[in-house]
Amino acid sequence: MASFTYTWYRELLAECRRSGRPMPLASADGATSGSILLRHDVDYDLEAADAIRRIEEEEGVRSSFLFLVSTDFYNVASTTGRRFLAELIRQGFDVGLHFDPDVHGATPLDVAFAAERAFLESITGQPLVSVSLHNPSAHQRYPLFEAVVNAYDPRWFGPDRYVSDSSRRWRRDPLAFLAGDRPPIVQVLTHPIHFSEEGSGYRRQFERMATGWSERLHDYALRYNQTYREECEREAEPVPPAPNDR
Repeated sequence: MASFTYTWYRELLAECRRSGRPMPLASADGATSGSILLRHDVDYDLEAADAIRRIEEEEGVRSSFLFLVSTDFYNVASTTGRRFLAELIRQGFDVGLHFDPDVHGATPLDVAFAAERAFLESITGQPLVSVSLHNPSAHQRYPLFEAVVNAYDPRWFGPDRYVSDSSRRWRRDPLAFLAGDRPPIVQVLTHPIHFSEEGSGYRRQFERMATGWSERLHDYALRYNQTYREECEREAEPVPPAPNDR
């Protein structure tokens, strides 16, 4: 049965290798019969994405990681973000754009896409190859952008050639899908935030993520903000007892 533990994810990668040729979404234009296009939409957390990256590195698999540049939850332009994207590229993974049409208001989508593309390319230092859409089932827009590999291209996206864990729900058993009678080229989408050692649900995963934010903010302020550091030092001092407590 499909699940969301790291152990099960290794089983998924093993089935990809057994039943076909796993490869990044970015390689789709040159894919041949038996190709399995692997993609990860990074919606919330870079640390969760890094955990999946490490597993795939150990298993000898490469995939596409697609990043939002308009999210409130992480920043690919930060020192941490830049280092992580550079490490992905160094290890042979594809770094793509996870494009959210809903954040751009009245701006034409081709203009908004060009701006996000240029921004991500300025960080990675290489041309963008792959793009996926954020929450397409919600906004019901499936634009196909020129000169990139689109995750929702009908050649590798459709009911018979695509399996996803969106909303942390497998619509079908991905292992059975891959092992069964399927089209020559298929696509597998996962979201790193869904996976953990124990298969925790969203609430636990989000709690971990929020704890990580809080700890990083605390460490940063201790390092660079003298007033914050002094307040923390004062609050750490024992409070003298009140006179009537003596």
